[in-house]
Amino acid sequence: MIVEDNNSMRNQILKYLKGLFPDVFFLEAKDGEEAVALAISSHPDIVLMDIGLPKINGIEATGQIRDRLPHTQVVMLTILNDPVFKDAAFAAGAVAYVNKENMNGELVPIIQRLLTGSENILPQK
Repeated sequence: MIVEDNNSMRNQILKYLKGLFPDVFFLEAKDGEEAVALAISSHPDIVLMDIGLPKINGIEATGQIRDRLPHTQVVMLTILNDPVFKDAAFAAGAVAYVNKENMNGELVPIIQRLLTGSENILPQK
């Protein structure tokens, strides 16, 4: 599931990932509230979560999803580099924190490891 409030960015991420993972089914949410509801109803394996979301921010949404769905892995995908956000994301249950500027180099290997279950993702500090 891709959770991003910016339609253009969400579509860009979706197009990019569909090209790399053509057999993966993607869900989309535009705010934290929708993300939590959609996750609870559909049980995604992986959630790519922005932090700056309307209604419920991405950190709160991550905590709610992980509380209800402990097997769903949440990867924060954000432009925010502040260590306070990073620490809060990991405390909420995120398994990785990727800056959108580094998406091409960092995100795909993380998704591949999560999809195959071949390696645990450790918090990157």
